[in-house]
Amino acid sequence: MYRVLFAAMFASAVIAAPNLAVAHSAQRFVELSVIDDSGRTLKTYPAASEAHDLLRTYLQAEPGARYRLRLHNPNGERIGVVVAVDGRNIISGQRSELAAGEAMYVIGAHRTQIFSGWRTDSDHVQAFYFTDKEDSYAGAWGDYSAMGTIAVAVFREQRAVHDYAQRDEAPVHNAPSAESSGAPSGHRERKSRTLDEQQAGTGFGERRWSQSRRVRFAAVERAVFRQVVKYEWRSSLCRRGITACGEGNRLWPELGYAPYPPGYTRPRW
Repeated sequence: MYRVLFAAMFASAVIAAPNLAVAHSAQRFVELSVIDDSGRTLKTYPAASEAHDLLRTYLQAEPGARYRLRLHNPNGERIGVVVAVDGRNIISGQRSELAAGEAMYVIGAHRTQIFSGWRTDSDHVQAFYFTDKEDSYAGAWGDYSAMGTIAVAVFREQRAVHDYAQRDEAPVHNAPSAESSGAPSGHRERKSRTLDEQQAGTGFGERRWSQSRRVRFAAVERAVFRQVVKYEWRSSLCRRGITACGEGNRLWPELGYAPYPPGYTRPRW
């Protein structure tokens, strides 16, 4: 039975045993938003997905901006979520395959959780912020295999567990620490580079208060839903044609040629 982190200190109701039949393809198991420190939701752009249980989107990253992940569970059962940024599990810091055996957060039925950084102990995280790949947390380990991605895998619970995560239960101070997760000892000095020439990544920012506790959660073997956000600088999204860049000018047309007027027969030579 896996031991995972419960991300907020609130009472949880007794949960009935979930139906472990294959999930309906139209069901959304989690709603992910990327927000800034003011709570503003950052705009995303849809991308093609290869499977019904995978949602892919693009997001514009702003250099140096802090961001947080808001996950809402719209269902009547609690879920486990493996969250990886740049391919690294945000609890353990280890390379993530979005698998059931990894450290994961538990989100109660109809609850919303906000994750603001890399967890270094049961009460603190180091803030997420957009930076270049050389300054990123993943880059600190020489891992550039999944740069510029925010990924969530959702796992249902194997069976009911009866309200063992009550508000009045004392926190267990044995969450992954900086030592056990291999976290960098401190924020590294950022190299002077042109961001347009760099892949976007997520840094290991300032320490923030974020209380958690460990709870028991037996995850099913296979994720029922996955979402991957690919974040890139505006210049990169422009080059890809994902977002329209530049504002039109009435006296400076983009094409530079006069169009044929309506009804005019265009010559064939």
